[in-house]
Amino acid sequence: MNDEQLLRERLGEVDVPPSGLGMDQVLAAGFRRVRRRRIATVAGTAALTLAVLAVTPALLPADREPDGKVDPVLATKAPSAEVAPSCTSAFTLPVPKGAGPIDLVDVDPTGRHIVGNGSKGQDFVPFAWNDGKVDRIQQFAASVEMFDVNSSGTALGRADDSKGGLETFFRYRNGKVTPLSMPAGRWQTNGWPQINTAGDIIATAQPADSLEGKGAVILLWPAGRTTPEKLPLPKDAAAHDLAGNGAIAGILRDRSKDTSVAYVWDRAGKGRALETPPGVSSGAYAISSNGAWATGGLWPEHEDPSAALWNVATGKLVARFGQAPGHRINSDGLVVTMDGALFRDGKPVTLVSGATSQPGVTGVADTGLVTGTTSRNYQC
Repeated sequence: MNDEQLLRERLGEVDVPPSGLGMDQVLAAGFRRVRRRRIATVAGTAALTLAVLAVTPALLPADREPDGKVDPVLATKAPSAEVAPSCTSAFTLPVPKGAGPIDLVDVDPTGRHIVGNGSKGQDFVPFAWNDGKVDRIQQFAASVEMFDVNSSGTALGRADDSKGGLETFFRYRNGKVTPLSMPAGRWQTNGWPQINTAGDIIATAQPADSLEGKGAVILLWPAGRTTPEKLPLPKDAAAHDLAGNGAIAGILRDRSKDTSVAYVWDRAGKGRALETPPGVSSGAYAISSNGAWATGGLWPEHEDPSAALWNVATGKLVARFGQAPGHRINSDGLVVTMDGALFRDGKPVTLVSGATSQPGVTGVADTGLVTGTTSRNYQC
């Protein structure tokens, strides 16, 4: 199975606004977002390289209140006016011998915890790094895939038997795997569950035989609990990310008009639409850990998508850029798009100066640490 065929198979997991897009357009937008079971990298790679961006985040640790809450004034200040961040030397993460190529998935807001996946045949092999030390997570199912990790080092993943059975989601911390239960019945997730700094996990689930998200519910697993609760979000809502203050970023569909709008809600279901240009569908895929910024995509009818940056406090569209939706964002407004590019204030950030091709970016911490998938050291 080639990468494009595999992407088409997995594309059903991505909640894409119904704007009349052709499959080829969606493929281009989602290639980096989809977790491939086959990593297209040279086998035998000994180490991964991470680029460290020396940027000044909008929210430094000293700016936080003693209880960890964000000063609301700081949380809503505009992204830096710098044209582009400067970069320092990259460093390498250790990879166990024989692990093969690894695809880093995400980094926590502090930059201390990173998760990624290797592959064995068509199945995932999970990894986690804590303060630079690698942890090869137990392969307790045919395929075990990591999604996200928070600032306490608690990671979120998914396991399946690779035979079409229902998936199992789990927390992982300090060598311990804790399965998460689903509501009674047969469910499948729409998109990827995410974990916030408090340890809460959010996901959109729909009946296993449902199409296009019909009958979906928004599930929240509070920190330390394995049983989910259903959140009272509107019908036809989909939740994609959860900030540390509980703000939820997602999509609200209008099925009668075949359109959608990017939205932010609280846990009680009270929400606000994010600014969307006329004649365009939108969706919010990520929100910064401090709840100040959101990113996602804009889909003009019969045109290619682009990324969007929204100020959550005002709901205003701050920037429109790139050729693919955004799916990661830090508290300084740095955005990672689904095609592996990094943007600041709508302008592309070059990781390797003078290179004909740039490493793909997969995650960005509040410290400016950027993770990607490359086997060579570089400076930026």
